[in-house]
Amino acid sequence: MKSWLKKLLGKKPQHTFPVVWDVQLPSIYARLEQTYDQPQPLAWDNNLLECQPLGDSDEAFWSPGALEGTMVYHFGIGSDGPGADEILTALQLALAKPGVKTFQELYALITQDSPLHYIDDLLRAITEARGLPADRLYELVLMLCTQSPDRNAVKFAMAIIAFFPQQRSVEILRVLARHDEFTLYAVVALRSMVEPEQYPDIWFAMAKRVNGWGRIHLMERMPEIMDATVRNWLLREGFSNSVMNEYTAVNCAVRGGLVEALATEHDDALLLGAAEILYALLNEGPVPGMSVYEDGAEASLRYLQNVQAYQPAHPQHYLTAKRIGEWAQNEASLDTTHSSQLAGMSAEVMTLNIWDDVVAQALADEEGYAFNLAIEVSRDRNEDPFPKLFARQRDKPDATLWYQLMQTDDTHQAIQVCNLAESQFDLKEMGSGPTLSSGMGPRWNAERQLDSVLQELKRFPEMGWPLLESALRSPVVRNRQMAINALETWSPDSLSVHRQYLEDCAKHEPHEEVQQRLLSLKGRTE
Repeated sequence: MKSWLKKLLGKKPQHTFPVVWDVQLPSIYARLEQTYDQPQPLAWDNNLLECQPLGDSDEAFWSPGALEGTMVYHFGIGSDGPGADEILTALQLALAKPGVKTFQELYALITQDSPLHYIDDLLRAITEARGLPADRLYELVLMLCTQSPDRNAVKFAMAIIAFFPQQRSVEILRVLARHDEFTLYAVVALRSMVEPEQYPDIWFAMAKRVNGWGRIHLMERMPEIMDATVRNWLLREGFSNSVMNEYTAVNCAVRGGLVEALATEHDDALLLGAAEILYALLNEGPVPGMSVYEDGAEASLRYLQNVQAYQPAHPQHYLTAKRIGEWAQNEASLDTTHSSQLAGMSAEVMTLNIWDDVVAQALADEEGYAFNLAIEVSRDRNEDPFPKLFARQRDKPDATLWYQLMQTDDTHQAIQVCNLAESQFDLKEMGSGPTLSSGMGPRWNAERQLDSVLQELKRFPEMGWPLLESALRSPVVRNRQMAINALETWSPDSLSVHRQYLEDCAKHEPHEEVQQRLLSLKGRTE
């Protein structure tokens, strides 16, 4: 291997491989290179790979890195795609005879599926293969990394570029790493390429530039040695991601030194970070949490002591204290002393006199993280947030409080919500005609808000016909299914009033299951 690499050093790549993809498509690398100077994660509208969406842009798609993230964490790595032996053979042919035919055959194989299931075997096979020209292989992976518009081809090349630990290779990987779809491949390659003393700075720069699955993968591959700046970041920001904090909570608590930090530092950012980390750990899913965190009881104790002493004004602290108390009372691994102490301190935190003001302030602010937590706290304290929520939605039609408003058992309140929805939704547009759309893309935001009302109407029979009428002709299948769920709770007499409408809807329904359900509803009126 060393002699193979030695021959390569200093050689300038030649352009001997043909372009076999659509030249009109921008390369992934070129798009990401334009944003590399931005230290923060990509905005959502930059995060989709426009040149190769995972599905119709109006329909469901995997979020960046999610497909391989779920493979790694939950479903195992398997595929019906090509294996390492088949790809190695095609690679050898393309390198020996770099023509259109051989390169097309290789490219078809490597774009077919995620490399995750074959890449380890392929890398081993490459190191054992004889006569593989290093200079052409490096030329090939450079070309794919920087010019290809296809994600799987780029990932294939990112893995192999680890054989060529040159500065140019490192720079390419760092650019590609800023997209959650490619961070896993970048960090695995870079970890094997750079010197141990270089890795911490490279890792930290990558971690701050992604906040989805890329950050999750990075938290599994932290540097062995981290300075105080990085540890502080892990506890205040680094754990946070756009997927689920549960994936990163344990690693950040352990490597960030949560117990030690809570003993000596008391700023609001640390306490809020601790609250979110402990809350995620106590969820025990989708990955192990508090059950594998040996310092869980000590961290919880120190956290509650700090909340009592400093009384930080954020609703998350109420909810975390409550969760700690529930855990303490039910966790068999805790001794009686620790259990009683944690449960008692949790109750004391929940009865602090700050929560009225904390909830009121959060509910007066813009919708978002703290706002939704304040609603949960309000309900837990047997305070009804409905009047404030209803007034906000009434006065701000662009608000999206329908789900929260329909979390009521009060029939009068539900009627108010339905009447408001009828006045604020464009029911004519929403009932423009049935299609087979799943309604998962940004085009269907209004239909998803309608869902929030429809899904609760089954608890209020005979209510909301104008909404149901529109939903039965919605382009989104889910709207129609939910409308039927609600109508199935209606009495035959009430349904009979709308018998002709149900028949007309069934006649024009393109989804077989929905059509059968509509016919069953009509049948109840006969």
